[in-house]
Amino acid sequence: MTGPDRYKLSLAAGKFRVTCAKGTPKFSGLATSKLPKLYIVSVDGRPVYIGITRQTMRSRLRGGFAASGKHGYHGYAWRSACTEATLDIWCHEDPPSENADRDIETVEAEVVFLARLAGDWPAGQTEIHFHPSSQVHRDVAAAIWDAVADAKPGKKDRRVLVLGTSHRLQGSPVYPNSVDDPGYPEMLRSIFSEESIEFVFEEASGCGRTTADRLVESLKPMQYLDVDPHPTVAHNCGIATASGQPFPADISAEEKVEEDVQREELWCRRIADQDFKSALVICGFLHTLSVVFRLRSAGFSVTFRHYLPHDALCSHGKL
Repeated sequence: MTGPDRYKLSLAAGKFRVTCAKGTPKFSGLATSKLPKLYIVSVDGRPVYIGITRQTMRSRLRGGFAASGKHGYHGYAWRSACTEATLDIWCHEDPPSENADRDIETVEAEVVFLARLAGDWPAGQTEIHFHPSSQVHRDVAAAIWDAVADAKPGKKDRRVLVLGTSHRLQGSPVYPNSVDDPGYPEMLRSIFSEESIEFVFEEASGCGRTTADRLVESLKPMQYLDVDPHPTVAHNCGIATASGQPFPADISAEEKVEEDVQREELWCRRIADQDFKSALVICGFLHTLSVVFRLRSAGFSVTFRHYLPHDALCSHGKL
C-alpha cells in the first residue's frame, strides 16, 4: 500500500472543492489512478467515512455528492454535515489479478474496526466489506490508522499514563474491604512529579472522594475527573443493554463484557474532551491494556504501569 496523499475538501451547496498539499485545486498521483484505493474522510481530526474505490477520486466523490437515491444509493451521509474535511488516500499498487479488491476491502474493515475501538463507528459509514483477515491486513490497517492519528491536532503531543490497580487501594469511602496502603499515595505523588501530570482521570464510579481526588485538590491547578458514572445512573450516559435498559445487578458474563466495552469507550471520550499535555488514568487493573489500546487508537501517546502490592492485598482477602 502506498500513501497517504492528503487533500483538503471544501464543501458547500452539495458540491466540493479540492486543494492538494501544494495548494493547487486538483487531484494528482494516487488519486487519479484506477487501481484499488482506500480513502478516509476526516472532520476535525476524526474519521467520518472510510471507503474504497477503483475510480479516480474526483469521479468517486462526484458520484457520492450527486446521488439522490436512484437505484438505492443515497450518496455520502457526511456531505452535508461539515464545510471542511481532510481526505487521505492510499493505493494498492500491485493487486492480484483475481479478486483485485479483496485485499483492500479486508483492510478497509480492519481500519473501521480500529475506529470503533477508538470510540465509535465513523459517523458517515454506511457499509463495510467483511472478509477473513491475515496479520498482514491487520498490520497495514494499523499503519493506516496511525497515519490518521498522527494528523489529529495535538493528540500525539498529549501523553497519557494508564495506572492499573486494585479498587481496594483507591481510597473510596464505600468500596468493600478497602486497604489503607501508605505506598499508594506516595506512588501517586511520585508519578505526578516525574510525569509532570496536569490532569488525573479515575475509574471511581461516583462512589465518593478517593485518595487521588484528595491529593489533586491539594496540588491545584492540577485537575481531576471521575470518568466512570455510578452504576445507578450509567444508563443515562449511554451504558445500556441493546434495548436501552440499565444492565442488571446480576449481570451475565456476556453482558459484563458489553457493559465494560461501553464504559471504556465513555472514559476515552471524556478524556479526549479535556485539555492537557500529560495525564494519569487510574483504573481497575483488568482494564489496563484495553484502555491503553483505545487511547492509542485515539491518537494519544500512551504508557502504562501496574500497582498491586500483594503483601498488602493478600492479607485482606481477595482482590
